[in-house]
Amino acid sequence: MTDERTERPDFDAFLSYTRIPDAVLAAAVRDGLHHLARPWYRLRAMRVFRDESSLAASPGLGPSIERALLASRYLIVFASPQAAESPWVSREIRFWLDHKTPEGMLLVVTDGRLVWDESRGDFDGGRSTALPPILLGAFRHEPLHVDLTWARQEAQMDLRNPRFRQSIVQLAAAVHGRDPDEIDGDDVRQHRKTRRVVTAVIAALSLLFVSTTVAAVIAAVRTAEALDNLRDASVRRLIAEADLLRGSDPETALRMDLAAYALAPEGGTVRDEATGALTAATLNSGLPTPIPAHQGRVTAVAFAPSGDTVATGGADSAVHLWDVRDPAMPRRVATLHGHRGDVTSLTFAGRDSTLVAADEQGQIVIWDTREARQKAGLREPGAVNSVSFGARTAILAAGGSGGRATLWDLHDPKRPRRLAVLGGRGETILALAFSPDEKLLATASVDMAVRLWDLTRPEHPHLAATIRQEPLIPRKVAFSPDGRSLAITGALRLPVGVDPVTIWDVSVKARPRLVGRSGMLTNSVDQVAFSPDGQRMVTGGSGGSAVVVWAGTVRQSVLPFPTAVTELCFAPDGGLLAVGGDDGAVRLVVLTDTAAPRPRLEIPGDWHHVAVSSTGSSLATNLGEEVHVWDPRRLPRKLGMVRPDGYTAALALNADGSLLAVVTQDDGNNLTLWDVHDPAAPRRASGLPLRASREPAQSSIAFHPHANVLAVTEESGTVTLWDVSDVARPRRLAALPGTQSSEVVLDTAGGLLATWGSEGPMSLWDVTDPAAPRRIDVPIGKPPLAVAFGGRGARRLLAVSLPGNQVAVWSLSDPRRPTRTALLSTPNTVDALSFNPRGDVLVVGTEAIRWRSRRYTELPTAVDPWGRDESALFYVVSDPATPRRVPTLTGSRHMFPPHLFTPDGRSLVTGSSDGLMLWNAEALDGVLAHPRERGCAIAGRALSPGEWTQHVSGLAYRSGCSPS
Repeated sequence: MTDERTERPDFDAFLSYTRIPDAVLAAAVRDGLHHLARPWYRLRAMRVFRDESSLAASPGLGPSIERALLASRYLIVFASPQAAESPWVSREIRFWLDHKTPEGMLLVVTDGRLVWDESRGDFDGGRSTALPPILLGAFRHEPLHVDLTWARQEAQMDLRNPRFRQSIVQLAAAVHGRDPDEIDGDDVRQHRKTRRVVTAVIAALSLLFVSTTVAAVIAAVRTAEALDNLRDASVRRLIAEADLLRGSDPETALRMDLAAYALAPEGGTVRDEATGALTAATLNSGLPTPIPAHQGRVTAVAFAPSGDTVATGGADSAVHLWDVRDPAMPRRVATLHGHRGDVTSLTFAGRDSTLVAADEQGQIVIWDTREARQKAGLREPGAVNSVSFGARTAILAAGGSGGRATLWDLHDPKRPRRLAVLGGRGETILALAFSPDEKLLATASVDMAVRLWDLTRPEHPHLAATIRQEPLIPRKVAFSPDGRSLAITGALRLPVGVDPVTIWDVSVKARPRLVGRSGMLTNSVDQVAFSPDGQRMVTGGSGGSAVVVWAGTVRQSVLPFPTAVTELCFAPDGGLLAVGGDDGAVRLVVLTDTAAPRPRLEIPGDWHHVAVSSTGSSLATNLGEEVHVWDPRRLPRKLGMVRPDGYTAALALNADGSLLAVVTQDDGNNLTLWDVHDPAAPRRASGLPLRASREPAQSSIAFHPHANVLAVTEESGTVTLWDVSDVARPRRLAALPGTQSSEVVLDTAGGLLATWGSEGPMSLWDVTDPAAPRRIDVPIGKPPLAVAFGGRGARRLLAVSLPGNQVAVWSLSDPRRPTRTALLSTPNTVDALSFNPRGDVLVVGTEAIRWRSRRYTELPTAVDPWGRDESALFYVVSDPATPRRVPTLTGSRHMFPPHLFTPDGRSLVTGSSDGLMLWNAEALDGVLAHPRERGCAIAGRALSPGEWTQHVSGLAYRSGCSPS
């Protein structure tokens, strides 16, 4: 069937061009076609589609452009070398050729050239630099093409320019199907007629002042509407262009998302789209977070044992302490003053509260980081270049220009005791490090040697071996976590072809053996560090602005940096890498998804069911025939235990956690109520006169989130509502007619209830009045596998898991008329769904490994290379029409349902293969609550005014990183 739009086109011409550099020229051509030979009574001589001016706000630019192409009689292609490489121009041409004929295509050459080969009847692809490749072979005869290559440098591009006017006449004549001379003469006649009409109108306007005032108001309203449409279209274009740039230039892509967020007005779908895009980009970003730490280069970096704090030292003699629990928003918590030269080395002495700092003046200060004061001070002859602490033995090693290494006993940090002095040969020690078992100390000296010292008896150390590094001067030494390997970096005295990183087997300390060399992009590598798991090694140096990641001696990746690398240090959990720079900044490189929930606590046991009160005061779990009640804010603090008669099949807590409902899987599938005001002394309150579902599941009962109303699926499949305000005498309020269900869930506001089962479709009910429930029609034919409600008010959502590994997302902004906004596809069957308290994150639980062995290697697709568990998928649904996948759980165990957020959104409770898991979701919640602040912290800055004009036309500059 022919599209109605193709029979009665809405546009005479569609302009296909690249924004850079032809946006200005395209606007001039459009204006010229609008005005040439325009009758005085018409707004324009023809309708021309140009994407930035003719496109009203729409949910997606792609379909809108396709509709505009179908609705146009001619396609005018602006041909240039940039257009020849543009995927957008090629897609528009392909769509035109698929739906229309090449005879309706006109070419405007703005740069480069077009060469027609008469012998072949086609363009010469080798010499036609402005031709999009898709047009080769498209024309049977040479098409009309207008030369505007001169116009880019022209100041005046309107119909008053004779040369530009002649080009517009050629295009207009082709579109109107008339002779160019006729069109030109028509324009002159129309111009004269217009002047006569304008004279008459001016006289009439003096008599119609009131009418013009009204017209001006209407015009102002329409202008405001046009600006709104332009703004909305610009927001969507920024988001779309950011998505295209994400893989090649993530930093610019994130800044474009920030610009879209700044441009989008508060409220409405456009703001939701911008919020969803920015939140997902921030959560998925792997860009390093810069800390402007020092004036001058960074000279030392150390993580505290907890990983919550990082200490930095610099050439400005300062030591700063930073809270990095949220790596996207590092915060300085203290500055330690007292050093008189460059701070050369830092190490924490076994605990977060004790930091050892050395400087080039030979001073070693032992700091109390809690009170920012000195505990003790030590002196060494000459500059101290390196300090290292052995946590097991409490021994501090220090070496420097004095040509010796000193061992200090720090069992009492306030009273350090000298144990021994190593060396004393006069050769400056540049670096030193303890082996993991602290029985070996490696010292690197300027005499191109690394010495291994046996510390089996720390008070009587002896030299075990010497590693010669000619022609390398060793700069840094690092032991692998298993202690079997030693990495040595160095700088060359002469730029000869020697790899500056060597790996030695030191498992036999007296006979170190060279096992590998790692090349670099430079001949000077100053820094090396092993990840805590030993799987990766990173190197960097003053000779190149990059950090190289190695697997053994195989280079895995190169992370570019804007400055020379002066320090490298892994966080204890391996999730962050701190990189010091020559510019005074320390950059935190995310090596795992730090915004993703992280394990906080595990409670071992075979837990099957979990319930959380809506106020967050209580958490109930079952272990066999026991139900344990916990305080989720102080886990693993257990408040009490209930012993029902039989194995627990389902449980639920009322809003304040004072009432517990339990279904036991015995002969009667009985439901009992327990008073747990005092969980340490629980009391059975009553039983309900019913039999619960024959196949009770965790979701076969549910409490209203704000009232003592309990929804129960009975043995017959009917769902009943009970008032349990008086626990001794529960009162049946209503039965939902026609239900054949086994599971039930209430939304967070308490006004909606969903029921479903394996034998029938889902039913949605309005239970604002629990005594008079009303059915709401939701067109979901197949029985769902899981259902969840999220959000409130206009952002109320419903998620439904369907057979075929799909999840449908519905908007319930008007609960009487649910509308489906998105359909997600997942890698495995979905059997659990839940939202965070704000309703902007959807957690999708899959049964990828539900019945598998706990040996994760049996199912490699369930865990990705970073150790993230693919059995729980996270989606940002700030824009329900475009759910965006974000980092998932990072840990060592597969997650089982349920996945329940605590009401404050800062914790997530799940089941696992080994017990009950509590996850820290504070970083995730922080990004969701403040996406702009987190995005700006990662991107470093917003788009500059110059960058703004490249991506946004017709709208004033807004900084994405300044409060609106």
